[in-house]
Amino acid sequence: MEHRCGRRSALDVPVRVHLSAGRAVEGRMLNLSLSGAWVRLESRVPALSRVVLEVDEVSLRDARMHLIAGYAVRETGGGIGVEWSEFAPAAVTVLLARTADRPAALYNTGHWTEVPRREPQRSTLQPL
Repeated sequence: MEHRCGRRSALDVPVRVHLSAGRAVEGRMLNLSLSGAWVRLESRVPALSRVVLEVDEVSLRDARMHLIAGYAVRETGGGIGVEWSEFAPAAVTVLLARTADRPAALYNTGHWTEVPRREPQRSTLQPL
């Protein structure tokens, strides 16, 4: 069942995921919406864990908006689906505004660069 509110936007932003046990793991936020995000991780995080995403972005850190609280609502071997604790946190609206005019954005070493959009694959399925 889909619980996302708002449009999902592709991006690639480094994050540190802080867990309630004091452990932190490095990852990359690959998409986000007003209600949550998908974070690629090498480590496993149990579903329903409380998490705080620390976004590695200078302007958010300067504005003290770089920490986003949420819950890991979905977990796979490749990452977690996060639902924000509050709808549309300030940091999320800033990140979404930056990606609004481009297909995807990559934040790396202090600046944003555009990532080329992949063309959708045409289905080879034939109608019944």
